[in-house]
Amino acid sequence: MKLGYRQLMTMKPAGLAQRFWDFFAENDESAYLIQCALLVQIRNSLSPTDFSFLAKELICQLFLEGSDLQEVKELCVYFRPYFTDNEWQKVTTRLFPTPKERAKITEQARLYTKKFPLLYSGEREVQTKASLLATFMDENGKKHSWTTSNVDPNLTSQQHEEYLSLLSTLTILQKDGVRRFVSLVEVNYSLFRTSIARRTQEEIDEHQAKVNDLPRVNTIGQAVAQPEEQALADNIQELSESSEKVSQAAKTGTAKPRENRTSQKIQKQAPQNKPVPPEADSSEELNDPESVAAYLNQLKRKAAGNPPTREERKKQNQINKALGKKKRRRK
Repeated sequence: MKLGYRQLMTMKPAGLAQRFWDFFAENDESAYLIQCALLVQIRNSLSPTDFSFLAKELICQLFLEGSDLQEVKELCVYFRPYFTDNEWQKVTTRLFPTPKERAKITEQARLYTKKFPLLYSGEREVQTKASLLATFMDENGKKHSWTTSNVDPNLTSQQHEEYLSLLSTLTILQKDGVRRFVSLVEVNYSLFRTSIARRTQEEIDEHQAKVNDLPRVNTIGQAVAQPEEQALADNIQELSESSEKVSQAAKTGTAKPRENRTSQKIQKQAPQNKPVPPEADSSEELNDPESVAAYLNQLKRKAAGNPPTREERKKQNQINKALGKKKRRRK
């Protein structure tokens, strides 16, 4: 039973609650489930749909009986409303050995319950719904975009910043072992209503210093595999193999007949009453491993959120033309 980022951010409340129980029945991963529950709380804070107290009984059971909770024990402050006073005392006694630690975490829970009330809010009425586009910095200092739909447009800039910053307390949101949501850079509505303006690096560092004080997961958790990332990796691997074939074809001269057939086909389709401009030597591009490497680099740059260079687009078009691929028409 899979319970990853896609299920947590797209499933409806009833189905998602059942998915929590099904996953728990097959996997003894209390720390992972608690992080998943906090991600759903963040989704609840941004959305007018009611995701509050999702799988409450299970989360209470995990804090009261679950094993290996040391890395997520501080996250209990975000779940204080889930427990009665008697249950909360049992949780804190179980997770924090000294009275001083228990007093501190109880005070934190009181403050954060007051600071983040939308984590537990029910359904909210809105006149219009919007999508939210945010830019985050990952663990390696690279920027990437993150989009979520069905967002409550009535949230203020400060609320966006506070609730989205909670994503940085989680370690299950990773790509290739690198945490994705380390610091928040900017947020925009799909209708171009800016919530958080673009920041300087100094402002980002200042905000990150505040975020670092939030209760968080203590160690790196298990990464959740993303289907889109796997598909991109497979595509790059396939193109790498094609690059090796192109290089071999250049040495043996076997790529020339294909180029001739492609050039003849292009010349046949050209209008008779218009001069045909000289075609680029597509065989040279096709047989040049550096050109194919440029195409691969373009894909990698695209995966990292960077647009391809003009030279990379030119080489890609030449390679596609040599391979007989038709240019897609915009609808």
